[in-house]
Amino acid sequence: MNAVEPVVDILLATYNGADFLPEQLESIEAQTYRNWRLLVRDDGSTDGTLDIVRAFRARHAGRVEIVEDEEQRLGPRGNFDRLLSRSGAPYFMFCDQDDVWLPNKTEVLLKAALAAEAKAGVDCPVLVHSNLAVVDRELHPLAKSFWRYQKIDPRRSRWNHLLVQNVVTGCASIGNAALRDAIQPIPTQAVMHDWWAALVTALVGRIDWIDDVTVLYRQHGGNDTGAKHWGVRFIIRSIPELFRRDRLRVAIKAYSRQASLLCSRFGERLDPACRAGLCAFADLPGKGMAERRLTLFQYGIWKTGWIRNLALLVRI
Repeated sequence: MNAVEPVVDILLATYNGADFLPEQLESIEAQTYRNWRLLVRDDGSTDGTLDIVRAFRARHAGRVEIVEDEEQRLGPRGNFDRLLSRSGAPYFMFCDQDDVWLPNKTEVLLKAALAAEAKAGVDCPVLVHSNLAVVDRELHPLAKSFWRYQKIDPRRSRWNHLLVQNVVTGCASIGNAALRDAIQPIPTQAVMHDWWAALVTALVGRIDWIDDVTVLYRQHGGNDTGAKHWGVRFIIRSIPELFRRDRLRVAIKAYSRQASLLCSRFGERLDPACRAGLCAFADLPGKGMAERRLTLFQYGIWKTGWIRNLALLVRI
């Protein structure tokens, strides 16, 4: 790193996380990159979460801020949005309460972000994300690679791919100040904070990825989102759900609303072809089945893997 190391804001959203939070905080404490600041906002916990955070703050005077307001139960999207509004460092990282960061996570991701900025410029929104290891609630390994576990291809991070499948995991990412400015405020109708950040970056910035594992991604049954082993057994069990048209219609409406929000906010900054594709997808719910399928083909709006895409075509 340079002689003057930039501050990295770690944005930790909590809600009833007392069971796993101490291990996450210990992993932040053990980071090899030391110039971090921790911003925490609790979403109305009824367990000992805030007591744990306050004890951690007492050990790290001046480096931990608890964001307090009158609102509760904003959910992950709203919680992280509020944290972003309080962040002012050159770089920020989303942090979930139940994972464990490997010691070099901040160092590795910041190095990659600095390299991306050197190519794109500091005024360009930059997002870098990494691989994760999947573990159970006791941190026993389930999979060495989250991407292979879920059959996700991090290279598929163009806007047309991200419209229907997010490949960026927020807790394994870093963004720069330009990205923070671009994604705020996160709309209430955005599907998730990290999905919104990925789409914004794909449209007006630069997404990079590294294959290094930087996070132990804990699966404990209470995750807001979680890892699903995309293997033969899972696919066979999921066939009824994969091909349920009503489920996809709900999802497509949510994805289309998100695209519509992107059109409204960034449309004038996009090249005509990109703007046309984004707006065509935003209008998908009002089209007939043939026209909806034609839109997918015309703009290359596909997920990873032929089974997912077959289900998409059948259900849409």
